[in-house]
Amino acid sequence: MKSDQSKVVVGADIIKNGGNDLSSYVYALALVRDGRVLRVDEGSLGRLIRLLWENRPSILAVDNLMELGGNKKGVLKILRLLPPDTEIVQVTLERRKGVSLKELSSRMDASLSKEKPNAVKTAVMLAFLAGQGIGERLKVFKDKVKISVYAGRSGYAGGSRSDKFRRNLRSVVAQAVKRIKEELDKAGIDYDLMIRRSKGGVDKAYFIVYSPRDKLYGLIKKAKGKDVTVRIRPVINKEIFSMSYGKAQSKHLVVGYDPGIKIGLVALDLEGKPILITSGKSLDREDIASLLVKFGKPLVVATDKNPPPEMVRKLASMLKAQLYCPSRSLTTGEKELISADFSRKHGITVRNTHERDALSAAVKAYRVYEEKLKKLVKKVRSMNLPVGLKSIEEYKARILYDESLSSIIEDIINDAVRESSLANSSNSFAGALRGAQGKNEKVEELQNALLQKLDEVTKERDIYKVKAALLSERVKELSTEIAKINTEINERVMKDRKVKELLQRLNNLEQHILRLETENQRKEKLLRDYAKLLEGILLGELRLIPSLRAGCVASESLKRSIYYLDNPNTLSEDAYLKIKKNGILLLLPPGKEDFVEYLLREKQIPTATVRKVWSFGSCINIVDSGALEKLNKASELINELRRKQEEKNRLNLTKLENLVKQYRVSRMKALGKTENPESKV
Repeated sequence: MKSDQSKVVVGADIIKNGGNDLSSYVYALALVRDGRVLRVDEGSLGRLIRLLWENRPSILAVDNLMELGGNKKGVLKILRLLPPDTEIVQVTLERRKGVSLKELSSRMDASLSKEKPNAVKTAVMLAFLAGQGIGERLKVFKDKVKISVYAGRSGYAGGSRSDKFRRNLRSVVAQAVKRIKEELDKAGIDYDLMIRRSKGGVDKAYFIVYSPRDKLYGLIKKAKGKDVTVRIRPVINKEIFSMSYGKAQSKHLVVGYDPGIKIGLVALDLEGKPILITSGKSLDREDIASLLVKFGKPLVVATDKNPPPEMVRKLASMLKAQLYCPSRSLTTGEKELISADFSRKHGITVRNTHERDALSAAVKAYRVYEEKLKKLVKKVRSMNLPVGLKSIEEYKARILYDESLSSIIEDIINDAVRESSLANSSNSFAGALRGAQGKNEKVEELQNALLQKLDEVTKERDIYKVKAALLSERVKELSTEIAKINTEINERVMKDRKVKELLQRLNNLEQHILRLETENQRKEKLLRDYAKLLEGILLGELRLIPSLRAGCVASESLKRSIYYLDNPNTLSEDAYLKIKKNGILLLLPPGKEDFVEYLLREKQIPTATVRKVWSFGSCINIVDSGALEKLNKASELINELRRKQEEKNRLNLTKLENLVKQYRVSRMKALGKTENPESKV
C-alpha cells in the first residue's frame, strides 16, 4: 500500500463494546494529516459518523474491523453510514496475515511504543501507521450500485377511484424505469433488471449496475417525490469479512436459475444429486457466481423458459457455461411434477415456486446428458479401467461439452495405460530396494502387515455389519414407501379414469347443447317466418289455399273452389274432367307457365302460377294474393273462350237449318209441289 501523507486519516479504537446496541458503543478517535495529529476525541457511533462526514478522510484506520460493530450485522450497518469515498484500512493485516499492533508500533517513534497504549493512543498509532502505508485496504464497496425504483406513496388512497390512483402510480414508476434503462443502455453500462409488475404498470424495480458509483454521477439522479422514488446505493463488499478465499471444488455443476426480484438457484452434480437449493432477494450475478464457485464449476446454466431471460444469458456468459433452455416454456403442471418426483427421490424440500422453477430447469437440463453419463460410467466399470473419482468427473464434464462417448473412452484407455507404465516403473524400483534388506526384516514386516490387515478386516467387518443393519432398516422403509406410492398411484389412476369419464360426459353434453341450440335457432327462425306469414294473411297480402292431393281432399267432396296442385303431371284425364266439371280453379308452383297454357287452351281449366308458396302442414299452402288476381284473369279468359265457342256453335246450327230449307224447297220445286217454307223440318 502506498503512503498517503497529504490526506486526512482517522484512527478509531473501541473503548466500550455495546453488544447488539450500536448506540452504546464508545470509540477513541484520532484525526491525523501529514503526520500531524489534528484532533483526539472520544464519542459514540454518532460522533464517529459525524466526524467522518465533516472531514471526509481518505482512510478510516482500525485494528480489527469486527470491533466497530461487535458482529457482522452491526458492522454492515456502520459500513452503510460511511462516506462512499472513505476507505477502511485494517492496520494489523499484511498480505492477508495478522500482525500484532505491538510489532507494528516498533516502526513508529519510540516514545509511542514504550508502554502499552490505551484506546486513545491506539487510535493515534492506527492513524499514523495507515498514513505511512501500513496495513491492508478493505474494499468496503464493490464496483456495483443498486438502484431502487418504487412509488413515492402507498397507492391506497381509498374511495371508488383508488384502483385508478394505483394504476397511475405504477405507470409513473414504469416510465422512470424506462428512462433509467435508456440512460444505462446509451452509456453502454452493464446491468441486471428485476421488475415486479402489476396491473397497469410496475410496482417496484431494481437495477444492479456493474459500475462504480462515480460513473453514474450526472447520468442517474436520486429522486424522492410524491409519485416515484429513485434510490441509489453502492453495494457493500461482504467479502471483507472473509480474509481467505476458499478453494474451488472439483465437482462440475448443472445450474438451474430462476431470475427475478427473488431468485431461485439450484445446482446438481453430474450424478444428478442436489448440491445446492436456495432462494433469496438481492442476489445479483456476481453474488450467484461467487456462491456457485464454492460448490464446484458450473458447466450448464438452465432456465425453464423459452426464449431464455436476459439475466440467465448474462449469468451463463459470466460463468463461461453452456446455456440450456427447453424447446418450449415448461408449464406449471410439468414443473410441479418434476419437482415433486425429484424431491421424493432425494428426500429434499422445495420451499417456494422460485426453487421449484430453478429445480425443474436443472433437472430438465441434466436429463439431456443423463443417458450418456451413465453409459460412460458403465463402460468404464465393464472394462475395469482404473479411473479415480476426480478423473471420472473430468471425463463426465467432456460429455457436457458434446464430445463423443467413443473418443472419451479412448482417452481413458490411453491415460490408464500411461499411468500403468509409470506404476510398473515405480514398483520395479521399490522391489530393488526391498531386495537389499535382510530376511528378518522381511519376516517382521510381513507379520506386521498381516496383523494390520487383520485389524483392518475386523474393523471393516464391524462397519459392514452396521451398514447391513442400516440397509435392512432402509429396505423396510422403502418397502413401506413403495406400498404407499402404489396406493397413491392406484388412487390417481382411478381419479384419472373418473376425470376421463366426466370429460367424456361433458363433451357429450356440449354436443347435445350445440344440437339444441341449432334446433332452437331453426325453430326461432320458423316462428319468425310464421309470424310474418300470419301478418301477411291478416293484411290480405297472402291467402290460405288447400292442396289438391290424395289424403287431403276426397274426390266425392270436390266443389267449386281454388286448389293448389304441386305436381300437375300426377293427375289423369278423368281427374281433369272432374276438375272442369266441378268448376275448380288451380294454382301451380313457380316455373309451370307452359303447363298453365296447356290447361287453359286444351282443358279450359282456369289456372295460374304463384310467385312464392309456403307449406303449412301437408294439406295447407300459403300463396301471394297476386296469384289470385292472375287466376281471376284466367277465369275470365276461359269464360271468353266458352262464349265464343257457343256463338260459333249457334251460327253453325242456323246455317244448317237454312241449307235444309233450301234443299227442301228445291226438292219441292222439282216435284211440282209447294210447301210452306216455314214448316218444320
